[in-house]
Amino acid sequence: MLRGTRVPVRSVLAGLAEGASVEEILAAFPALTIEHVKAVIAFAASSALRELPLRPRPELDAVMSGTGGELDDGEHGRLGEAVEQVIERIDKG
Repeated sequence: MLRGTRVPVRSVLAGLAEGASVEEILAAFPALTIEHVKAVIAFAASSALRELPLRPRPELDAVMSGTGGELDDGEHGRLGEAVEQVIERIDKG
């Protein structure tokens, strides 16, 4: 679950995998914020790209729940450049 919501991480991932835009995800799950979606993307990337470096993003930890979804220090260090690019695109709108 994403912190402050009843939305599972996997529901957001499924929507993204099916090609939904960030805007569509936010419309489908009104309890989510853009930070939630960015956190899910970062979490998914950390699971897939554990060997690639990325700067820490504490603002993403703030929206992940305490049920095993948060990024630990080691994961922050191994996230890939791909995550940075996706998040920058989301930030630019």
